[in-house]
Amino acid sequence: MSRPILVHLLLVMKKPTTGSICRKKAVALPATSLGAPPMAKHSLLEKKKKKKKKKKKKKKKKKNKKNKKKKKKKKKKKKNKKNKKNKKNKKKKKKKKKKKKKKKKKSLTCRGVLGNSGSVGLMSFPVEPRAPAMAERLCVRRPPYVCARGVVKCVWL
Repeated sequence: MSRPILVHLLLVMKKPTTGSICRKKAVALPATSLGAPPMAKHSLLEKKKKKKKKKKKKKKKKKNKKNKKKKKKKKKKKKNKKNKKNKKNKKKKKKKKKKKKKKKKKSLTCRGVLGNSGSVGLMSFPVEPRAPAMAERLCVRRPPYVCARGVVKCVWL
């Protein structure tokens, strides 16, 4: 019988902001004889360089001082009207918010690849949304799956 091909699932974790659920990207990579896939060449790990947009300089136009004063007065009147409207809208929103029911936070399910070097099995278990480290510990249990450099056999559903 031919042995099943081992597959490593490489997870690239986004930095979690406070109070947010950690989302992970899972990518299937073929396993090497060392036990860890060649991560350095993987596209997900290479940071994308953002191109800086050049700001266009605005040309300054000379304006009459009298016109400026008139415009300032108009702006003040507009601002006062806007502020009054915003206050009314905020009060309406507050009333609506109270009526909404709170939704229960679901725990994330985690599926990991487990087994000896000859066999591959599947395992799923619930994981608290804010405890990704615990999930990683649960996934990496057996020696062939303990890999260095943050490679974890785990898919987040």
